[in-house]
Amino acid sequence: MNAIDVKIKCSIRGRVAFVLAIAEKCLGLLQYSEKVYNIAAKALEDAWKWEEGRKVHGDQLDYYLENPEEESLAVYGCDPPKPSWAAIMAITSALAFVTWHAYKKDGIKRMSSTIHEVSESVVDDVVGYATQSAGCDPAFLECISKYIVEKCGSSDVSELGKPMKREAVLGACTNSMKS
Repeated sequence: MNAIDVKIKCSIRGRVAFVLAIAEKCLGLLQYSEKVYNIAAKALEDAWKWEEGRKVHGDQLDYYLENPEEESLAVYGCDPPKPSWAAIMAITSALAFVTWHAYKKDGIKRMSSTIHEVSESVVDDVVGYATQSAGCDPAFLECISKYIVEKCGSSDVSELGKPMKREAVLGACTNSMKS
């Protein structure tokens, strides 16, 4: 199992849970800055709330990526320390993917230019960035893709699918985690 299997065999919520699990693996690499870490952690927390079916809208998630106060992952992602670059890109890409799906679920067609450019190929971007970081090992990617395909497999990849609980997804591959 791999990202391709997740993309072609899973519901939207399955793909979202997949990228969020990967982003969680990269989060620890943002501890170089308390501010960046806290923004990313809060963003992932709210993205998981959306995944779990709670009331979180695209605008709320998009705010973590870009906002007028310039207290966003887009701003801080411009110049992180070299070891953290791939991790912040994986997290930012995962958040953009969730935001895009949140807007689509709510039927909103007007979104920031960054989110408007998102497509299903962002799943590959998240995996690519994560594998370049020290936060995500191949055993975890294999395990989480297998778990997601088993739990969220669908003959219709355009269906929203059932919500996935953060704890269940993150706990599914604890033996292969290197945090």
